[in-house]
Amino acid sequence: PKDVTKLLPRKLNTAVCAAFYDTGVSFEPETAAPGTKLRVKYRYTGVPAAEAESLFKQGNYLGARAYYKQLLVLKRSHYTQALIGYLETAARLNDYTDIEQYVQLAREQGGGTLPSAVSYVYGKWLFKRSDLPLAERAKRANEILNAARNDTNDGDSRMRVGYLLGVVQVQQGNYDEANEAFLRVIQNPSGTKRGQSIAELAYLARGRIAYEQGRYPQAIEAYQSIDRKSDNFVAALYEVAWVYVKKGEFDRALRATDLLVEMAPDNVIAPEARILQGHLLLKLHKYNEASETYKRVINEYAPVRDEVDALLKLHADPVQYFDDLLAQNDKDFNITSLLPAAAAKWATTQQEVANALQ
Repeated sequence: PKDVTKLLPRKLNTAVCAAFYDTGVSFEPETAAPGTKLRVKYRYTGVPAAEAESLFKQGNYLGARAYYKQLLVLKRSHYTQALIGYLETAARLNDYTDIEQYVQLAREQGGGTLPSAVSYVYGKWLFKRSDLPLAERAKRANEILNAARNDTNDGDSRMRVGYLLGVVQVQQGNYDEANEAFLRVIQNPSGTKRGQSIAELAYLARGRIAYEQGRYPQAIEAYQSIDRKSDNFVAALYEVAWVYVKKGEFDRALRATDLLVEMAPDNVIAPEARILQGHLLLKLHKYNEASETYKRVINEYAPVRDEVDALLKLHADPVQYFDDLLAQNDKDFNITSLLPAAAAKWATTQQEVANALQ
């Protein structure tokens, strides 16, 4: 033939395929003569999404954000989940560059409204932005969250949005409005296990508001609405003890702390409850019992303090050391593995709140 090259088949460059795969797009190699225009087939592999999630869990927010941004640039069906991840990383880095343009694109894709899942995360982190005045943050967050609550038919989503609306009011010092917001959460249950957890957080919030306002009977009523089998019962019981302290009913406060320590001796609140026990015993003039209580606390937790101190003294800059560890691209890395067993409990405290509101 006059031009042999026209008859030679070729495949899409393997390196090009690999490069695009790293952005989450996989191309199927095609065979054709040189110069032929190809309609290339491709698919979304989800690889950056997995990497982003892994890095986020490790606390490597810069790395996670880079992967989420790759997903946002593709502007395909995974856009909503990528935007939620990008918002979460932006909040932790306190860097909201480009956020508004990506949120606006999500609105356009949704016909003018944000998906409720995006609205929740956007409203949550918008309210926590440190670069905006409180009044502006609260106003914008309220608008977004109210829209999210009205746009969703999912009971759990409505409850968590409603709870967050109550938190916004608390942060502004609007306790009466917050109390009503938490009551609406309780009065409109989703009927799921997750919804029950959110309702219990709302009961705790109502109890705390009542405590701050000096409405002690209402505080106790709210705390006692939480089931004994619930993970939140220990926190409620501890706060009930403090309500009795405020009322000057030290015997009843002591009984509450006794029950707490008996029911959950390994709970992260238990050490504080034991210290409160000691204080209450002093108030009741039971000095020997108070002294023994304090000694138990010292004997149990002084070794933990010493282990943590020793760990910190190994490094000139402990904060930087832990930051470097978190930045490692190791999917199995767990920061709590470096801590003494007792201290690891405090490193993961309040996880039940995070799980309920995710």
